[in-house]
Amino acid sequence: MQLWMNAFLKWLQSEDEDVPELVWKQLFDTHTAQQSGNATLMKNSVAELDATVEDLLLPLFERFQKWGCETSPTFRYWDGFLQCVKIILLNIQAEREGNWVAHLHSQEAMLPFFFATNRMNYSRWMPAYILDMLE
Repeated sequence: MQLWMNAFLKWLQSEDEDVPELVWKQLFDTHTAQQSGNATLMKNSVAELDATVEDLLLPLFERFQKWGCETSPTFRYWDGFLQCVKIILLNIQAEREGNWVAHLHSQEAMLPFFFATNRMNYSRWMPAYILDMLE
C-alpha cells in the first residue's frame, strides 16, 4: 500500500492536483489528539478525518485507480490483488473482534470470488448462510 500511495501522490502531481489542504490539517489534528491521550478528542478527530477523506480524497483515488487500470495490465492485476487482500484482512479483523456485522460484510464481499474460482459448495451455500444470518 505504501508503493500504491507513492504512485498516487506522483499521479496527483502529474495531473496538477494536490491533496486538499483540509486533509493535511485534519491529519495533523488527529496526530495531535493521539499525542494528547484524550479518547474523546481522538474519536472526534478520527471521525472528522474519515469524513474529509471520504469527501475529498476518495474521488481522486478512484480517478487514479480508473486511470491506472486503463493504462497498465500490471496495475490492474495489483489493484485486484489489493482488493482481495483487503477483504481477507477485514474477515480476519471481524473474526478476532467478534464483530458480527463486519463478519457478514466480509463473507458477502468474498462471494464473487467463490464463484470465480469454482468453489461450488461455498458458491451454493454462502448466499443462504448470509440470508439466514441476516434474518
